[in-house]
Amino acid sequence: MATSTPCVATAAAAESQELVDCSDVCSVKSARSTHSLASTHSIHKSVSQTDVASINQEQLKLLELQDEIKELTHQRDCLKMEFQQLNEVKPILARSYSKTAAHPNLTQKVQHLEQKNRQLHAMMKQQQHHSEQILERIWIQQRSEIAELRNQLDAQNMIIADQASRLANNDQLVRELYVENGRLVAQVQRLEQQKARATMLQLSQATSAGGHCHAGQLSGFVPGMP
Repeated sequence: MATSTPCVATAAAAESQELVDCSDVCSVKSARSTHSLASTHSIHKSVSQTDVASINQEQLKLLELQDEIKELTHQRDCLKMEFQQLNEVKPILARSYSKTAAHPNLTQKVQHLEQKNRQLHAMMKQQQHHSEQILERIWIQQRSEIAELRNQLDAQNMIIADQASRLANNDQLVRELYVENGRLVAQVQRLEQQKARATMLQLSQATSAGGHCHAGQLSGFVPGMP
């Protein structure tokens, strides 16, 4: 079928070429004819153009048919190759099928293993989800504990800072009290010294006053007088 197509195309091309030549001859003859044959020439010319257009359409159809024939030939070759490959693989498939049929427990074992694999996969997925939930709870709890410890640490730092400030103030107060105590002690000592001097002065004054009084009394007694 592929060999006959080029022949058909060649024949169609030859026919179209002959028709084109005929139209050219007709046009030349019509050009040499008299004015009375002008209408006849125009009629022949229109007929020849219509024939050429129809021949071109037939050529396009022939080209499309050739492309379809090539595509079908390619598909046929591909199918032949697949058929040959299937024929080559067929003995191997037959042997494997016979082995599987000879061991029916193997199929059951494979199905059992597949089911077990699915179960293990589901269990692993569930365990992973459970582990993620536990880790998330632990993470939230740790964050809460860390935040609480941070708050406690901040409060403790504030207390320590307050106590340190109070201790510094108390130290300053103690120093001031110590200085004031020393000043008061010195003042008390001065007062005691002043008091002692005043007491001694009073005693000395009293002693001197008593001596003068006794001397006057002695001088008032005259001998022979009552």
